[in-house]
Amino acid sequence: MSALWPALLYLIVLLPLGLGLLAVLPGGAPRAARALPGTPLPALLAALLLPQISLQQPLITFGITLGLDAPGRLFLLFSAVIWMLAGWHLLRTRPWQRPAGARLLCCFLLCQAGNLGVIIALDPIGYYIAFSLLSLAAYGLIVVEPGARARQAGRLYLTLALLGEMAMLAGFLYLDQGREGLLVALLLFVGMGVKHGVLPLHVWLPRAHGLAPYPCSALLSGALLKAGLLGWIRFLPETGAGLTALAPWMLGLGLAAAFYGALVGVLQSKPKMLLGYSSISQMGLVTALLGSSAGEPRTWPLAAAAAGAFALHHASVKAALFLGLGVARRGRAGGWVYPTLLMLSLSLAALPLSGGYLLKLWMSAAGQAPIAPTPAGPWKNLLPWSSVATGLLMSRFLYLSRRQPRPSPLPGMDPVGPAPFLILAAWALLMPWVWSWLHHPYAPATLLADSLKWKSLWPWLVILPLAGFAWWVATRGWRLRPIVPAGDIVVPLEVLAARLRLPDTARKHPHRHLRRGALRRRLDHLEARLLHLPRTGIVLLGLILLLAALSLGS
Repeated sequence: MSALWPALLYLIVLLPLGLGLLAVLPGGAPRAARALPGTPLPALLAALLLPQISLQQPLITFGITLGLDAPGRLFLLFSAVIWMLAGWHLLRTRPWQRPAGARLLCCFLLCQAGNLGVIIALDPIGYYIAFSLLSLAAYGLIVVEPGARARQAGRLYLTLALLGEMAMLAGFLYLDQGREGLLVALLLFVGMGVKHGVLPLHVWLPRAHGLAPYPCSALLSGALLKAGLLGWIRFLPETGAGLTALAPWMLGLGLAAAFYGALVGVLQSKPKMLLGYSSISQMGLVTALLGSSAGEPRTWPLAAAAAGAFALHHASVKAALFLGLGVARRGRAGGWVYPTLLMLSLSLAALPLSGGYLLKLWMSAAGQAPIAPTPAGPWKNLLPWSSVATGLLMSRFLYLSRRQPRPSPLPGMDPVGPAPFLILAAWALLMPWVWSWLHHPYAPATLLADSLKWKSLWPWLVILPLAGFAWWVATRGWRLRPIVPAGDIVVPLEVLAARLRLPDTARKHPHRHLRRGALRRRLDHLEARLLHLPRTGIVLLGLILLLAALSLGS
């Protein structure tokens, strides 16, 4: 059986890569789509059965080290489940029947290969190559619908993603030279923080979630958003004293994101945009947790384990919420959609006796360990208030999701049945208990004892009256008009850029203005051709192979 472990490890990446190439071949899209639910099966089997191993075979992996470690097993487990159920949801929408369906399927599968490859790549070279594939292919999940808004969201995402990858590459090169310090830690923090949605690099996230199809949004906020977190857990400790110097900044930015994301999210009028800001808020909590323990190497493993468990819960819950917005609510099974959205929202807001509350206890215990030099006071005191912010945010989400019109995942297609959503929701609600019990058998008893304390109950004595008053006001005809558009701080920059494209001197120099307009039209035409090019997936795969060959030559 041990001889099969390497083959299973390679199959995790090679299977979606092969199906991604099949999707762009004539007549291959329907066959590739039918395999979507089973493509993550090797990853699921590896997470459940594969021992902790490390493989380096230069003739096969170009010298990249592949394997499975403790955090990788957890990330591989929940990522495989999310990809499986999101693929099932996408299959039921029949994407091959739409004009750009082959491109969507190709990018979906290449993105899966990159996401799962990030998890099993144990060295910086392999991580960077898989991360690059993930970043480039995710662009195709965002720019699915035609129109300027989707292309603008895609440009914003791609710009930040490429800047982040350059920063991360510079950090890895410094590590390869044996250098440590704050600069190296900052480069890795920023480079991987783009996917994590850290402030102020979060601006791409709400628009991408709001404009992508429902299964793609589930992946962007569920599995893909955790790629940067896994990189932090693995590689930031290698920066030595740089991580200690970075700790106060991680704590401050994390706490700021936790409350800023909730505040701006409440002011949104579309549930998908709101969920995007909710992801920023929740990922801010994880950033603050790691920052609270980054100053002491002895407490980092405890904080990393708590962050991984929180990632399991958030990825599963948030992916289920996005899928729930895109399913039909008719029939016997459809009647369970909104109550299930309610249970998921309460778990995300850490209602006592829920799985989310259990993980908040774990995070609180990890963040209060002895640390230096970062004080634990802000983390300990603000964590309950983050539950208040999340509770109010999810109350707004429940109101918007109840009022939203009939969902349409893709133009001209009916909403799918709720089976993938309900299965993923059951996983999201039960798995935190299972994982916590496996690592801390006394966790259920601790939860029951702690849930009756005043510190656990008072946030909900604030949430329930405020949420009830807001719902009562809404039933009287008052509507909250969003005063902060999606993208928040980047909107003024976009307005400024739009004005710079058409300067006042255009009338004095009409020929210069015409040349600039012609150049812009050519660039837009080139981008449109690339978006509709069925061989885009082959180009992306060629770039990845080129990076692998360059790494082998070095």
